[in-house]
Amino acid sequence: MAESIHHDPKKKGIVPYLASMKLGLCLIFIQGGLISLGTVIPQDAPAQLYLMNYGDRLGKLIVLTGLDHLYRSWWYIFFSVLLLLNLVFCLMLRVKRLKNLRAWGSFLIHGSLLVLFIGCLISGAWGHREYVELAEGDTVNLATKGFSPHVLTLKEFRISYYENYDPQQYYSDLTLQLENRQAIQGQTSVNHPFQAGGLKIYQTSYGWVLQGTVKTGQSSTPFTVRDGDFVNLNDRQDLNIRTFFIPDYDAQTGTMSSKTPLPQNPRMVCAMIQGGEMTDFLLLAPGESKEMAGCTVTFTSFRRYSGLEIKQDPGIPYIFAGFVLVVLGLVLYWCVPHAKIKKEGREPGGEHLQ
Repeated sequence: MAESIHHDPKKKGIVPYLASMKLGLCLIFIQGGLISLGTVIPQDAPAQLYLMNYGDRLGKLIVLTGLDHLYRSWWYIFFSVLLLLNLVFCLMLRVKRLKNLRAWGSFLIHGSLLVLFIGCLISGAWGHREYVELAEGDTVNLATKGFSPHVLTLKEFRISYYENYDPQQYYSDLTLQLENRQAIQGQTSVNHPFQAGGLKIYQTSYGWVLQGTVKTGQSSTPFTVRDGDFVNLNDRQDLNIRTFFIPDYDAQTGTMSSKTPLPQNPRMVCAMIQGGEMTDFLLLAPGESKEMAGCTVTFTSFRRYSGLEIKQDPGIPYIFAGFVLVVLGLVLYWCVPHAKIKKEGREPGGEHLQ
C-alpha cells in the first residue's frame, strides 16, 4: 500500500538516515515489544510488589531498568522521539509527491501514524487513573488523587434487580464540582461511564459501610468500616473486632446469610478476634448495643459505598483524530480510480487530469 521512497545512496547525512524505512520498521518493532512489556508488568506499583511477584533478582532488575514506570523511562522516551523524527522526515519527503488524490491518501495514512503515536505518547506520559471508594453523601477532592482540583460527591448508589434478585445494573449518581465552581450532575453505571471535566468515571464495585462505637471503661471510640473490616481495640494488634453485614437477616433460621440483598432486616455481626482466633461474637440491629468481652458495641448506621475508577487521558483526542485521518487516507487511496498519468500530466486523450 505504501509507496516506497528511494534515497540516493550517494547522499549522506542525518536526514536520509532518519527518514529510512528500515529504521522506521525497527523502531516500530521495538516500541511494540516495549508496550507489550508495559502491559504485562504492572506500572507504578511499590518496589516491594515486584520483589514479591518476580523474585529478588528479576524484581530488582525491573526497578533498576525503569520497567516499573516504563512510559516515563529515559530510554522509552528516546526510542519514542526517534520514531517521531522518523515519521516527521518521511512526511516531509512525501510532500513533494502530492500530485493527485491517491498520493494525498498515502500521505494522510502516514500522517495518521504520526498523530496516533503522539496521542499514545501523551496518554503514556500524562494519562492517570485511580480507584476511589465513596459512601453515599461522601466527597473527595480529586487533587489528592493526582487529578485536577475537582470535587466529586456520591449522592446515591442504587442497584436494579431481576425478579430472582440477581443484579441487573449498578448506578452511582454523582456531582462533579469543577475548579471554576461549576457543578455537573451525572450518573455512571457498568459500561456507561460518566464523562465531565476531562475525566471518565467508571462503576467498578460496591459494598456496605458500617458505623458504630466501641466503649471500653470510660472511653468510647467511634468507628466507620467497610463490610468485613477490623476495628482495633486499645491499640492492641492481637485483639480486634471483625464486622460483617447481613442486609436481610432471617430470624427464623438464625443463619448468617442474607435472605435477599435488600436491607429489609439489617444486622451487623461483630466477631471478637484474639490471636487470630474468634473468641466471641454478637448480632446487632441498627441502634442496638450489646456487651462482649468487657466492651460495649453499638451499631449506629449503615450506608452503601460505590467503588469508582477515575481516568484522565489527554491523548484520546489525538488518537481519535489519527483514526479519522487513517480512514480518510484509505478512502482516498483505494476509492480514487487509478489514473494513467503521463509525465506532462495529461491523459492519453489529451485532457488535463483534475
